[in-house]
Amino acid sequence: MSGNNVAQRATQDMASARAATAIDVVAVRDLLHNGRKEYQKLQNVVSIMKNDPAFDKSQKDFMDRTHRYERGVSMVNRVYELQEKHNWSHEETLIAFNSFGEANPINLHNTAFQPVILSQGSPELIAKYGDLIATRGILGCYLQTELGHGTNVSSLETTATYLPETREFEINSPSLTSSKWWVGALGKTATHGVVQAKLILPGGKDVGPHLFFIQLRSLEDHKSLPGRIIGDIGPKVHGGFTTVDNGFARFDHVRIPKENMLSKFAQVTDDGKYVQPPHAKLSYGGMLYIRANMITSLGWVMAKAATISIRYSTVRRQGSKSRDGLEQQVITYPSQYIRLLPILSHAYVFIQLGRSLLSAFNTMSSRLASGDTSLLAEMHATTSGLKVLATTIAVEDAEVARRAMGGHGFSAFSGLGRLYADFLPSAT
Repeated sequence: MSGNNVAQRATQDMASARAATAIDVVAVRDLLHNGRKEYQKLQNVVSIMKNDPAFDKSQKDFMDRTHRYERGVSMVNRVYELQEKHNWSHEETLIAFNSFGEANPINLHNTAFQPVILSQGSPELIAKYGDLIATRGILGCYLQTELGHGTNVSSLETTATYLPETREFEINSPSLTSSKWWVGALGKTATHGVVQAKLILPGGKDVGPHLFFIQLRSLEDHKSLPGRIIGDIGPKVHGGFTTVDNGFARFDHVRIPKENMLSKFAQVTDDGKYVQPPHAKLSYGGMLYIRANMITSLGWVMAKAATISIRYSTVRRQGSKSRDGLEQQVITYPSQYIRLLPILSHAYVFIQLGRSLLSAFNTMSSRLASGDTSLLAEMHATTSGLKVLATTIAVEDAEVARRAMGGHGFSAFSGLGRLYADFLPSAT
């Protein structure tokens, strides 16, 4: 069969498959996109982006790591230009970022750094830095994970010692394993960060992990400030997360003003007395926000994997011939159903589940603002468990969908290898 005939047959097979559906496609589409208005927002943003050369994807698989990162930065800058030009709302701007099909260098600025500052910073801290953060006059990251510890936050080694004589905190990395590690945007991008560190009171009492706002790089020449050793941790497995500059940082007795403690809930008085928060784990709020937002995103990963592989299986013909003289469509084989239909069902479940989780998180946050911590423990347990479940299923589904495409799934142009590599770290 000639190339033209193959393309024509593929078009006919897709048209036949779509014509045979018994569902209301528009209704299901609106359900997945949380309503027709939300879907129309997506379409409006994408229609602007799709013909803009800044978002051209044709060469990205031929780029090295440095150029992929630079391309990511360029796309981010272009989105903010379009935001200003088209008067996009914050929500529409996030839609543009999510349309990249890959992470971007300031993702954690938007999803971790800014939300944590706004939700846990003091009014004074927000008044001083809120506008700068919102307008990207400074770019932030979230420094929790260390070389020796990750989710075991209570065992983090970085210290923040209060010095009452100068009203300062001294941030210090006492060991190699206390080095902040894997932090997105830390390698090259961020100028500031929120550091998770053990609060040490005068006299040496350790009152556990708390959050502190710290400058990392000069706003004049972007060089690391004194007392900070900062760098990029290097390439990741399978070339994943290439557009994100995951980095490391060590602090050598760096002093910051007392006001730089995120003190909406817990405080230290000028003379060094500790004012307890309503709940000991309130500083975990940043990670709860990230996890709550992950679930729907992972549902869309499953949806993308299912869509690519199911469409391929619909137009791919291989095996015994049918009555029409053509080889059978791969989608007609039961073994393909067993692989792909569960992925499709997972996508529907996790897209909707993520929305419910985010709604519950917002309810918890509004109660926290008034001092009610009754939902915090349940939210912590729920987001932790769902993060493990959703990431594991999403990564497995991406690989199953890739294998279901046979040899063509191994091509970078299938998109599934990159999808797997980019979301693999979320399951670790």
